[in-house]
Amino acid sequence: MEKLTINDIAKLAGVSTATVSNFLNHNYGKMSAKTRAHVAKIITEHNYHPNSVARDLAKNDNKTIGVSIADITNPFSATVLSGISAVFNQAGYRMIFTNADNDQDTETSNILRLQAQNVAGIIIDPVNPDNPIYQTLSNNDIVMFDRQMETLTFDSVATNDTEAVEEMTKRMMIAGYDELYFVSWPLEKVSTLK
Repeated sequence: MEKLTINDIAKLAGVSTATVSNFLNHNYGKMSAKTRAHVAKIITEHNYHPNSVARDLAKNDNKTIGVSIADITNPFSATVLSGISAVFNQAGYRMIFTNADNDQDTETSNILRLQAQNVAGIIIDPVNPDNPIYQTLSNNDIVMFDRQMETLTFDSVATNDTEAVEEMTKRMMIAGYDELYFVSWPLEKVSTLK
């Protein structure tokens, strides 16, 4: 079944789209109680739910943020994504999430798709922080996390891995460990692992 629009609801109710819009925005002062009840009945009967993205765009209040993740199977990325989602939920924002599967071409495609959806901003966990796609983006609506850029500057959030490893090593030595092993992804092109 095709999704109904505000115009469809207005035609079914025999009222103007402005009346339906006023109803949906709780502006009841411009309609009689009878009209209000009638519009509510039509909306309920047809299980109509307004398109929140369209409403936000009409009000110039886009609350959708794109998130591009390098590799969702990385436990760090999954933890960060969970945190982003929790903060967005509290603040009333929506998230469109993409996974690049550690492939630069997929990442580029994902970012272009997010831009085409007119998201308010994009949070990026980059596959390659020096991907040429970033030369086309603005620092006004982009934030990077984890891997850092060498040639361009975007606002970035990164952990201090050196300090964290030093602190972990000290704690392990205090706890009596005398053999430590370091296992990592290849360090090339991953600024946070250098």
